[in-house]
This record gives sequence, C-alpha cells and structure tokens, in this order.
Amino acid sequence: MAPRAVHGGVANYETGRVQLDRELLVRTLRRPMAKSDITGKRRLKAHNVSHSNIKTNRWQHVNVQRRRIWVPELKRFVSLNVTTRDIRSIDKLGITVYARRYGIDLKRI
Repeated sequence: MAPRAVHGGVANYETGRVQLDRELLVRTLRRPMAKSDITGKRRLKAHNVSHSNIKTNRWQHVNVQRRRIWVPELKRFVSLNVTTRDIRSIDKLGITVYARRYGIDLKRI
C-alpha cells in the first residue's frame, strides 16, 4: 500500500509510523517572538542569582500587546504589536510622530 499524506507528515502503512515534515514541525513548535513592531524591543537575557551567588540564565520578556491604533492621516486602524512603553509614548506624541522617529512607514502596515 502506498504512503498516505497526513497533517504534518506522511503515514507509512507497512511500518505503522508517521514520518514528520521537519520544517512544519519547527514552525509549529517555535514560539512567536514577543517583539515590538515599531521599536523592535524584544526579550533580554538575564540571570537568576541565588543566595550563594550562583547565576542561571533566564529571559526578561517585554510586555508586548496587540493593539489596533487609529491613524488619522490614513483614516483607518493599524494593528501593531507594541510594548506598554510604546503605548504611553504614542498617547503623548501621536502615532505618526512616533513611527517616523523609528523610521516606520504606517502605509505599508
């Protein structure tokens, strides 16, 4: 009997095994990176420091939120991944000034 395609791989009836598609597996298992679309801020490497001063590696994640932001110049909403600091700056400066500061063209998003 010929192998049959299943989601994520190919089933072989003689052996009873499923051969997984490596690229699909890597794509589905990899966590999406929490990264700001405007500033590019992302997680930082840090240390947990014990009482005996032993340092173990850990990640410091940024607080990234998915937000729909109204852009008056385009007369439409733009969905962006932004950090909470970005949100505060956008409230203070405006989205177009803040995006221009980091060289982001909102028309292309």
